[in-house]
Amino acid sequence: MIKVLIYAFFMILLGLNVLKAEIIESKNISPTVEDKFEDYEDIKALVNYLTKIEEESVKIEIKRKKKDYILKHRTELESYIENGKNVIPLIYTILIKHNLPPELLAVPIIESHYKIMAKSSKGALGLWQLMPETARSFGLKVNKEVDERLDPIKSTLAAVQYLKKLYSVFGDWQLVLASYNAGHNKVITKVSYHGNSFSNIKNFLPKQTKEYVLNFIAIAEVVTEIIKKKGLDKEDV
Repeated sequence: MIKVLIYAFFMILLGLNVLKAEIIESKNISPTVEDKFEDYEDIKALVNYLTKIEEESVKIEIKRKKKDYILKHRTELESYIENGKNVIPLIYTILIKHNLPPELLAVPIIESHYKIMAKSSKGALGLWQLMPETARSFGLKVNKEVDERLDPIKSTLAAVQYLKKLYSVFGDWQLVLASYNAGHNKVITKVSYHGNSFSNIKNFLPKQTKEYVLNFIAIAEVVTEIIKKKGLDKEDV
């Protein structure tokens, strides 16, 4: 629906500009700087308006997903947290020490269901589902004899450094999460073309990445609440 509205708005705007050009040509009058500035302001106002519509659509979608998780999937979330009950306090401590939001405890929920041995078909491994090259770039040993992605503490420290690096690039957690899923180069490209917010680029991302970010936002509050209720949000000393 939003795409249709965007298309309709721009077609109307295009039609008005064509009509305006014809009038100018028929009168043999050149458009003034003021006319061009007004056109620019009109387009800017339209873009801002459409951006607000996109942002509102994201909020509505997140609200729907959150309700769905609470009503239909809360038991699943609790079982995933149960999987990680021995490591969540350690991860919580690391996040706090690195001044990162504790809501990031929801990342391993989505990535691995807090299963330390989780492995993807693409080669991602461990709680944080790090790819071999990413793990190595943040100091983990990954070879035939040793794979430190399976070490909850070392892999968490690597994931934390990766997340901090992404945040230094984007300064926006939604874009960080999109980058964590799809790769930062892909997100940088989308941002350069479509704007520097998730709302701007979400429809140009792979569906999996779009859902990844929306699902994280939807479950983060619920997961944080369950973890707190279970007393797992304590710094491990």
